[in-house]
Amino acid sequence: MAVSYALLRDGIALLDADRLIRAGIADRRVSLELCFDEMPSHAGFLVVAGLEDARDALERARLEEAQVLAAKRVIGFSDELERRLARAALTVDIDAVPDGTIAFAGTPVATVEGPFVEVVLVAALIMPAIRRGTAVATRAARLHVAAGGGLIVDASAARATLPGEALAIGRAAHV
Repeated sequence: MAVSYALLRDGIALLDADRLIRAGIADRRVSLELCFDEMPSHAGFLVVAGLEDARDALERARLEEAQVLAAKRVIGFSDELERRLARAALTVDIDAVPDGTIAFAGTPVATVEGPFVEVVLVAALIMPAIRRGTAVATRAARLHVAAGGGLIVDASAARATLPGEALAIGRAAHV
């Protein structure tokens, strides 16, 4: 059985969450700011995108016991993390800039606050979505500027391999 739920796909984040449980600090309340450490050398700005798609995925998805067990077999995390994932009631707060916001290196684009173990898992889901969406939106904005405001054609979504990925890429290019 393939693991289809996004929170269960990042084995490193799941093992990090398991270590937090074993260290006894999983329930400490933490706040994590997500930002871009550096700018691409060819861009003077970033156009943030992908945050809304990631938040929507978190709101829509529900963990199924079979999916949690499949991930546990593959990754090897503890029974305690399995119990926590089975509850699947995330209690994190996500505060993020809206898609289309201009950002620069070091500028926080999202803050995730809540229990340490949940923040680690949610951040592992959100950050790749932000990176991908922002890369596409920034490239589309740069091409639009270079075209003097004229129309551009972006075929990035043609290489998407996952069902919702093409839609997310197309949305980011539109931002």
